[in-house]
Amino acid sequence: MYTTAKICIHVTSAGAIESILKEGLQPRIGPLSEQIEAAEAVYMFPSWDKLEDANWLFDEETWPYDSEPALLAVDTRGLVLYSPQPYEVIVENLIEPSRLTVLAPGESNWHHARKRFIELGGLASSAMNSGSSFQRPQSEGGLLRNDNGMPLVLFHGTSVGRPPFRGFTTWASTVPELATQYAELRGLDGSRPLVVPLMMKAESTFDANRLTECLTVEDFVQELAIQGAERGSLGTSPGETLTSDLQSMALDLRRLARVEESGPHYSRHNFWHEPESFFGKEGALLIREIFSRCGFDSISMHEQGLLTYGVLNANQVLSLSPASVPKKSAGMTM
Repeated sequence: MYTTAKICIHVTSAGAIESILKEGLQPRIGPLSEQIEAAEAVYMFPSWDKLEDANWLFDEETWPYDSEPALLAVDTRGLVLYSPQPYEVIVENLIEPSRLTVLAPGESNWHHARKRFIELGGLASSAMNSGSSFQRPQSEGGLLRNDNGMPLVLFHGTSVGRPPFRGFTTWASTVPELATQYAELRGLDGSRPLVVPLMMKAESTFDANRLTECLTVEDFVQELAIQGAERGSLGTSPGETLTSDLQSMALDLRRLARVEESGPHYSRHNFWHEPESFFGKEGALLIREIFSRCGFDSISMHEQGLLTYGVLNANQVLSLSPASVPKKSAGMTM
């Protein structure tokens, strides 16, 4: 029996929303669930990450409906829940319309749907169901480590004579090929490209992959708060993420953006790559304070499908030697 999920996610088609809100969710095997299920029930995901893990359901070859996917938040408190698989929660009886909230009525961008789901009390990650503190160790002894527990060697692209590890953040890739692309870019001024192997100290890493490519100041602060709450850094539940001081910080950052005549929409990297260009020096310091308030000292993000890490303080970088001059890379895309 599954007892911890208070708000679950049901996937349906946009065309079915109107009738569902009138009649409720009836236990059945629909065109979507029949691909993997055998019993009549209302099938739901217990958390947002489990929905994301099942993104194959929305491929053109798999999706069985003519209309777009739609998401419903389901208030499951007081219902008898079963979890035959870790990725699903089922209810064998009718779920009344009063328990349903439309999150995404046929929208392709589910970023705001995710925010609304968490505001209603939904879980961002099923890892929070274990009953223990949500602290996934990403490092040991302060150093980032690989799957085998060994210190992770990363690669930073720069050029000879360039001041080391300057800027708001210092980034490095888990593979030298991506660092080589940046080294060649730095070398366009005539200096010699350089790839520097290094290690990084990081106690708590913010997952920037969970940000959309285009977002507002409020979106940025909200996601930091959500992940901070998941890690227990804020002393709040996932459904109560924005503390009063974070709300104030978001307002201040938006005010500073107006001074710089930037926004209201940004690329996610604008918040850590030369943020003073968009928010001024005061705004850059405030962004650093928001990261700290939410308990993060580093950032992870996939670029071109490759994992990269950025640290907020140059003191978190441990240089290794020797550095190498990269060979000319083919098909450099920047």
